[in-house]
Amino acid sequence: MYSSEAVKFRLSTYAKRNRFRNNSVFIAFPIVASQIVWVVYLEPISLLLACIPLIYTVPIFLVLDRVEPEPRVAKIYAFLFGAFVATSVAIIINGLVEVFFGGTASIVLSAPVTEECMKFLGIYWAFRKRLINGPLDGVVYAALIALGFASIENITYFYTAASDQILGVTFILRGIFSPFAHPLFTMWTGVFLGKAIQAHRRISNHVVMGLALSISLHSLWNANAVIASFASPLLLLTIPAFVFIFAFSILYIYRLRKQEELAFDLVAQRVAKSFGISREKALIYGIFSQSMTVRKLLNRRQKKIFDRQRIAFSRLVSLSSSPESIRQNEVDELISEINFSA
Repeated sequence: MYSSEAVKFRLSTYAKRNRFRNNSVFIAFPIVASQIVWVVYLEPISLLLACIPLIYTVPIFLVLDRVEPEPRVAKIYAFLFGAFVATSVAIIINGLVEVFFGGTASIVLSAPVTEECMKFLGIYWAFRKRLINGPLDGVVYAALIALGFASIENITYFYTAASDQILGVTFILRGIFSPFAHPLFTMWTGVFLGKAIQAHRRISNHVVMGLALSISLHSLWNANAVIASFASPLLLLTIPAFVFIFAFSILYIYRLRKQEELAFDLVAQRVAKSFGISREKALIYGIFSQSMTVRKLLNRRQKKIFDRQRIAFSRLVSLSSSPESIRQNEVDELISEINFSA
């Protein structure tokens, strides 16, 4: 039987999920959706090809989220924000700039500024919902927003490429060689915002620095595409530079992941003791490698309960690292879930 506390927890969780659903992301949905439906109707393969990069890009960033998992509904919202809200504004502004100032200005100046600023608004939404507690959280939300944006952008690129009979080359460039471009640019905005939160500082200065870096990298990437159209030998210089940037970004993310694991392990025991959680559960849920080892031994039903409790424990540790964000009712709900037994 379910305890009354467990029932209350599930009701409150349902309410939180509805809070995410009842948001402005769906206002912009018809704007882009109508265009995408039309494009897919004319060239169905564009949708299929745009989905292929998501098969191996989204899971990579979700793996980063395994130590301190974020709410699933929030991650879906972040992806949809990038896909529909950010793209809606970007399509309009970039289109106007192209009409009045030309294609180069739209690609090199307007697109990086507009797109990165719009993606930042999605990251800021996660911050306002108190979902970002550090740099790695910022990376996860930034990446999902950027991947949502890139997926819609790719549909339009593949449609145009099919019309110009260069679909194969375009898919290789955008689907294989550069699917991580958007996430690895936008991640720096999330990193700087997360660092400000972690250091308990005002986010404004950090956001400006992170956004400036994201815009600069995005602008250089787009400028590289323009340069390639009339001076392809220069790619011999620019491609190695971007390989270095991407390699550095991946290494930086890896270090953030290791730092979060270490910090989580150190804090978990203290948090468990503070909230009266058994030492056994603290050892299982507080050490990531131990959690994965135990989880392998469980059946499907047990895994669902285990995952819910580990997520609740992770959230409790996260709240404890930011005392000003603690709400007693949320703490009570998390403890009820951790101690829940079917």
